[in-house]
Order: sequence, then structure tokens, then C-alpha cells
Amino acid sequence: MTTENVELQRRICTLQKKRRSINAHFTLKGCRRISESDYQLPVVALACNFAAPDGNTPPILNPWEVETLFHEFGHALHSLLSRTEFQHFSGTRTVLDFSETPSQLFEHYAWDYRLLSQFGRHYLTGEIIPEKMVASMNDAKRMLSATEVQRQVRAFHITANTLLQMFKIFWLARN
Repeated sequence: MTTENVELQRRICTLQKKRRSINAHFTLKGCRRISESDYQLPVVALACNFAAPDGNTPPILNPWEVETLFHEFGHALHSLLSRTEFQHFSGTRTVLDFSETPSQLFEHYAWDYRLLSQFGRHYLTGEIIPEKMVASMNDAKRMLSATEVQRQVRAFHITANTLLQMFKIFWLARN
């Protein structure tokens, strides 16, 4: 990637299934200032555990794998586009909430027809992914989302009550 003939970053991608592989982004070298006008280029590896091509069939990603690719790419962009004085503060080397923001935002693009129609094609016919299909996938994704929120609220309630009971036991033992 260049701007005004200046190299901004380097990236390495491995997207096919490997033994004991995970979906992740790795900052191999963070950006940092090395002189008054120069910065060390960030180097990022993007590893995704997607199925390899099968014979003459190209690798085909399911919707969740596309979402994963966008998520990890959000992390990679966060690291690749940062410009900091010290590499210890570049890219995703921040508090967890902030480091997850770009990746969570990028996940939404994986379900947006306006973007999917730019590259989502049938591998044999070249037909653009139908808008109705994307709408259907979005409906299916949202179908039980309230159940997930309820599960998280229940887990919080259990954790909060457990901590409260532990605090009461500790407090009574001290007094």
C-alpha cells in the first residue's frame, strides 16, 4: 500500500486450513517512529482456518467464514494503519474494548448487500449474490439474538451473586 510513493505497511496472509490453525491476526512488527520523519513499517500476518480448494473447485467461504475474514481484517487494518511514537502502543496493543472496535465494525460489512454484491459471486456462473439471499441470511442471523443476550444477562447475574456471597462470607469472617 502506498501514499505519495511512500510504503505504509507490509502484510502476510495465510487463509487455508492448517493443522492446529486458528483464525487470528498477528502484529509481527508494530509501527514506531525511528527518526524525525521516518516510521518503522508495521508487519502483520493474517491467519484464517478456511477449507482448501477441492479439486477444480475454488475455496468457498460460508457466511460465518466471511464474517471471520472481515473481523480479522479489521484487526489487521488497525495495526497496519497506526502511526505511533512507540511500537508498544501501535495497532491492537491497546485496551481490549478499543482493540475490538475496528474488527467488530468490519463484521457488519460481511452482512451488507451493498458490499457483498461487489465481490460475492457464484463460482461457476459468476452471478452476483442475490439481494434476497443476503436478506434471508441476515434474518437467520438475527433470529435468536435475544436468546444470546438473555444467556449473557443470566451469566452476569450468576457471577454477580457469587461475588456478592463471597464478599459477605469474607466480610463476616473478618468481623
